[in-house]
Amino acid sequence: MNWKRIFGILLAWTVCLILWVGAGAEGIRETIGLLKNWEAVSFEITAAFEKLPQFDENRCEQLNRLLRHIRFCGQLEAGVSDLTVYADGDPLFSVAVSDIGGKKRTVLSPDGERRWLLPETEGDAGDSVTQFLDVFGEISRQLEGYDSLGAVAAFIEKLPDRFPQAVASSKMNEKYKDYGTAVKKVSVKISAEELTACVRDHRAELPEGDGLPDLGGIVFEGRQDFEMLMTEEGKALKIRYGGKAGLNAEDLRTVRLDWKTVRSDSVDRDEMTLKTPDSAGTHRNNLILAHTRRKSEDGKETFQWKAETDEVSEGIRTRGVSECTAEAENGILAGSFVTTRTVRQNAEGCEIRFEMSGKTASNTAGTLEIISKKDKIEAGRLKANISLRRDASAAVTEDEGETAGAEREITGENLQELISKIVGRLMRLDPEDLVFLTEGIPEETLRTLLPND
Repeated sequence: MNWKRIFGILLAWTVCLILWVGAGAEGIRETIGLLKNWEAVSFEITAAFEKLPQFDENRCEQLNRLLRHIRFCGQLEAGVSDLTVYADGDPLFSVAVSDIGGKKRTVLSPDGERRWLLPETEGDAGDSVTQFLDVFGEISRQLEGYDSLGAVAAFIEKLPDRFPQAVASSKMNEKYKDYGTAVKKVSVKISAEELTACVRDHRAELPEGDGLPDLGGIVFEGRQDFEMLMTEEGKALKIRYGGKAGLNAEDLRTVRLDWKTVRSDSVDRDEMTLKTPDSAGTHRNNLILAHTRRKSEDGKETFQWKAETDEVSEGIRTRGVSECTAEAENGILAGSFVTTRTVRQNAEGCEIRFEMSGKTASNTAGTLEIISKKDKIEAGRLKANISLRRDASAAVTEDEGETAGAEREITGENLQELISKIVGRLMRLDPEDLVFLTEGIPEETLRTLLPND
């Protein structure tokens, strides 16, 4: 292994960690919003690879012996985050990321005093590590999407009153287990122009959020058919929709929706099948969803959901399954979250498992596993222990993220200085825990990497 090789390895590790903070921070921040809207949070992460496709079992164990000494700690707040990497309690370096007013900056500090401004980084060097934190964003997006369903159902329920000239109704009496009894069938048939104007005029009634499509921007074409099975109280317990629609005029789909729903003080429940093929059959975003949230009189909530997606884009099929069983009580959330994603008829896949155990309303711990698969066979497995703590006093401040004029552009020289510092500290570890970095590296190369002093 030559100088360029070892330099590349250390540089890749540095880049991965930087991308980890920049790309993953938002996912954690969203989860903290889920956990009773915490304004700031501290986190601590340790990790190990149980399997890696590019390494055999012995090489993977060498890597984990090194990782046992490494700990990642940081703080997150709206628009600002930072991460410090430790080796047995000694800080190796820190990275601060700010995104305030549309201005994103990443600052690297090797010693807490100097601050080096990093350029924007592109590429996939940190993709596998980004998944590590993005699972939090996935959980938050799932819940945000389900919370929005009640508002969408309420909007559809009002269509008969808004288009009385387009309504046809008939009496019925049909029971649906876990949902109630339908006493009236109501259909509304309107034009695309009428529905577009209705959405525009009543946009405030429709939900918004980072995890949701822009419902106000949906494009409709042709006749729009709605059918609702209504309860005695005038609530729709079953909704059907058929029509041509899309998120833009260039990708209109023939949409078919079949949705059972109920909302009350004690339970929210949904079962939904959504099919969205295009006329050529080369694109679709189908969804099958089952979701239940119960609230007891003592304030305890339980969540269950399962969502199956089937997407086709440019001939590539991607299927996904997300499942959750969780409960929340007195601000404490605990549960199990599993997401599986397969591409190209199971040729490539990824499974994410997260077990969350709430200790107090301000302290949550969890175990995260990311499993990669190739042709249905497990290729890699990463496991991490994660601790999240509400701690506003430890959060990064906006001033810290916006220290103007304190940074210098990073260069090859000061990057080499940083790498030399990291290697120098790591070389103080037990030799058997350094085999992953030192195996096959000539002594003169190590001397070149080490600090002069």
